[in-house]
Amino acid sequence: MKEKHLNILGLQGKASENEIKKAFRQKAREFHPDKNPSKGSQQRFILICEAYKALLDDDYENENKVSISSVPNFLKKYNKNLSPEEFEQRLQRARDYAKIKAFKEDNIRELSYHQIKNSYITKLHLYASILSFFVLTLITLDFLILTPSTTEGVLINKEIEGILYSSSIYDIEASLQYRQTHPNARYSDQYISIYTRIDDPNINKTWVNTKVNVYKSILLGDLLGYSSYRETPKEMAINYYGFHYIFWFYFFVFLMPFITFIIKGPNSFYIVLIYLSTYLSLVTSVFLFGNIFFYLRS
Repeated sequence: MKEKHLNILGLQGKASENEIKKAFRQKAREFHPDKNPSKGSQQRFILICEAYKALLDDDYENENKVSISSVPNFLKKYNKNLSPEEFEQRLQRARDYAKIKAFKEDNIRELSYHQIKNSYITKLHLYASILSFFVLTLITLDFLILTPSTTEGVLINKEIEGILYSSSIYDIEASLQYRQTHPNARYSDQYISIYTRIDDPNINKTWVNTKVNVYKSILLGDLLGYSSYRETPKEMAINYYGFHYIFWFYFFVFLMPFITFIIKGPNSFYIVLIYLSTYLSLVTSVFLFGNIFFYLRS
């Protein structure tokens, strides 16, 4: 039986495991139905998969043995008027179908893995990983490590808009600079608009017509929020319309390309994740930097 399986893969005598795998990959690529539309290629492909499994699985022959003692219980449970021979045939067909299906799925995954290695997605994934490393470092420094910058202002107005507070803050420093650079300007007051959730516990620590501190991230200049003049950044009311508000979404998206390196191999997770992580990180990068560009210009 073993010689028969070796002949199917084009091998003779004692073949090592590496030789069997190499021969299997060559034959599978040659007779895969998606690559070889000729008549009989599908049947040949199934035989190749069956031979590959049999040669590498020591328990293959033992798995094909059926215990006749299980037949009466089966017939009794399902009330099937089958002879032991008919039961054996049906069970064997079911087993063969399950194995052929499993082999085809395994082989398709392996072929897909090798196709990915030789396709454009590998290089694109590398570029996406480099970009993700840069963005991941940038946002981690900006939102988790570096201390935000502080701007002094006066809370002029605070109104409820749905589930948010719309706060208008008079920017003391920006207004002074605008007067110096535009001495003939009629209106020189500069304001900062910040939207916070009404259930934010720190929003009730600030009052209208009182001095507040407005916090911005160092690298991206993202508005983080504001707090009472005497409070610290840890006690600020968080700006709802800021990049930092969905920081963990960005963090996970740009972390995904590196996860693919850990699970790299002929498996479904890698095949799906390499496409998903590559395109998602690239699209998110364009969205993030596009918003930052228009945000800084406004």
